[in-house]
Amino acid sequence: MLTLFQIDIGPAVLNGGISTFLAFVMLVNSRSVVFLLFFKIFFLVVIFGLYHGLIFLPVILSYVGPPTSYSVTAKHRAKIEPITIATIDEDYAKANGKADNGMISTNGTTSQHHQ
Repeated sequence: MLTLFQIDIGPAVLNGGISTFLAFVMLVNSRSVVFLLFFKIFFLVVIFGLYHGLIFLPVILSYVGPPTSYSVTAKHRAKIEPITIATIDEDYAKANGKADNGMISTNGTTSQHHQ
C-alpha cells in the first residue's frame, strides 16, 4: 500500500513542494534580515511538509489507518480500460437501442455513411 501511494500520489506531493520552494528561492539573495528570516521559515515549512507528506504520514497511516478492502496492483491496473469517446458512443447506442455503426450525431440520432 505504501509503494502504491509513493507511485500514485508521491510525484504530486513532490511537485507541490518543489514548486513552492521555487516560488520563494529568490529570497535567499536578499540583504534584508526580514526576507532572510522569511526564507528560512518557509524553507523549513516546505522540508517538514515534504517529509510528513512523503515519508512520515504514509508509514503511520499504513499501520494505524483503515484496512484496505482491496489491493490494486499493476496487474489489476492493466485490466482497467480507458474511457474514450468511442466507448461512450457505443454505450449510448446500446442504451437507446440504436445500431452501432460508430456514428452518432450531436442530436443523438444515428447517421449512416454511404460510400
